[in-house]
Amino acid sequence: MISLQENKNNGILYGISEGKITVQEMLGAIDYCLNNDELPRNLLILEDARLAHPEFSPEDLSRIAEKQKLLFPMYQSVRHAVIHDTPENTALAMVFEQKFISPVYKLKVFSTEEGALIWLKKR
Repeated sequence: MISLQENKNNGILYGISEGKITVQEMLGAIDYCLNNDELPRNLLILEDARLAHPEFSPEDLSRIAEKQKLLFPMYQSVRHAVIHDTPENTALAMVFEQKFISPVYKLKVFSTEEGALIWLKKR
């Protein structure tokens, strides 16, 4: 399950990914950003995925990336910090980080929320 909640005080979209995470849930999280006109155009995302168990493979990442490209005309920038604590999940996120990043979208993997917040707030 992926749950998303915006904090209007600091402008960060908080996500919690836990349990089995499917490709459809990942695409649904992107839809949330596509269909929400109230999110800041310089979007900051902090996703805690320490309890997530992805049910998709590295091959599925291209589907996620294709959907994600729809965000590029809508946002000036997207900075996405994701927190992982298992080698498998970290590796999957790092593959995405290396292969599917654009000038508009930046993803970085962290092991702590503190590190993720420092990076998000740095401009």
